[in-house]
Amino acid sequence: RKDEELGTIDIRSSFVAPKGWVFLQADYSAMELRILSHIAKEHNMRKAFREGLDLHTYSAQLTFKQDEITKLQRQLAKVTSFLIVYGGGAFNLANTFGISQPEAQQIIDDYFEAFPGIPEFMRFVENHIKEHGYAYTIFGRRRHLDDVYSPDPKIVSGAVRSGINFTIQSSASDVLLISLTSIAKEFRARKLKAYAVATVHDSIEIVAPPEEVA
Repeated sequence: RKDEELGTIDIRSSFVAPKGWVFLQADYSAMELRILSHIAKEHNMRKAFREGLDLHTYSAQLTFKQDEITKLQRQLAKVTSFLIVYGGGAFNLANTFGISQPEAQQIIDDYFEAFPGIPEFMRFVENHIKEHGYAYTIFGRRRHLDDVYSPDPKIVSGAVRSGINFTIQSSASDVLLISLTSIAKEFRARKLKAYAVATVHDSIEIVAPPEEVA
């Protein structure tokens, strides 16, 4: 199915539930950023989640140091948040918004000033990887990063970015898999016909007969 407004193809429309059944989606809200706020002990970000604030609006207000923000500023703050999760930097932010790299770097610097726990967390992960050669999730799962011992600084930098990415994203993945196994046990205990068929990023996809949807 094509989304006429966005001009994109909706891949999800290619998948259908068994005849007479429906798809259900259980989706975590801002899961990776919640994980980040937990690991980094980032008090300002935790405040947004605990008080039910719009995280990206709140981030923009702190980053740009003003109460009234534009849609563009909110989007800049949102993308900056996810750049950190995915290991991006000023180059990526500049390319995305068509701004100069110095402008992009200033936004990132101001973001880090607003959320000081995040750069501190990133430095901790970098030092740990360089000392021990691996990163780990909040559950202790490890990813070995031997490239950190390369003589090429670019390769070392890539290993560090991968480690920071792994620490956040794989912790979120661990949470999702624990949820998946718990849901499966609960379905069996309740003798439901519904079952999980897939995970997509931070959501669990379930098929169920109509009488079990509620």
